[in-house]
Amino acid sequence: MTAAFGQFLPSKLLDSMDFAVNVHASLLPKHRGGAPIHYALIQGDEEAGVTIMEMVKEMDAGDMISRRSIPITDEDNVGTLFEKLAIVGRDLLLDTLPGYLAGEIQPEPQDPSQVTFSPNIKPEEEKLDWNKTNRQLFNQIRGMNPWPVAHTFLKEDRFKIYEALPVEGQGAPGEILSIGKKELIVATAEGALSLKQVQPAGKPKMDITSFLNGVGRTLTVGERFGD
Repeated sequence: MTAAFGQFLPSKLLDSMDFAVNVHASLLPKHRGGAPIHYALIQGDEEAGVTIMEMVKEMDAGDMISRRSIPITDEDNVGTLFEKLAIVGRDLLLDTLPGYLAGEIQPEPQDPSQVTFSPNIKPEEEKLDWNKTNRQLFNQIRGMNPWPVAHTFLKEDRFKIYEALPVEGQGAPGEILSIGKKELIVATAEGALSLKQVQPAGKPKMDITSFLNGVGRTLTVGERFGD
């Protein structure tokens, strides 16, 4: 048995086992691949889940033994959803394996027409494009928190954003619309983002109040994030 196993097992090894199952952190056939939790958040899915499947020599393509879903909330990020799904996977295994080993559960083939892929996040995918909507950027940011972390550029330096919230606002994409003691609002193609937790270049991760009281104190309305 494996869980979130990102490599192929040799056919000879699989054939030698009485049974071989994998626990995958998605509702297969959706989100096959190495980053299913990231993509569930980035793509704005309303639910996530765990699938227990038979192992075959094709990525996450085995017949499904059981599945269980949970809702995704706006408060979720990769870290919180990983923790939730770890518990779901544990409980699902305990509920499923006895019946499967006794031959009481008939695995279900995946529908090829419903297959989607969620490969490991590439470095270029971590970069924020302010020409997207506030909701798209919100999903991207939480879909990369706490790893690999979304980033933009501020005065030509890399600027990581761990947490932000979609808010109302209008301006040029990437433009700073408002600066307060505890608030930094940045325009997107539709709406705006209120930055909550950030990491300027060469500095530790910090909340937005600490940033505005420190290295961000010289920022002015109208300055731009991005290239």
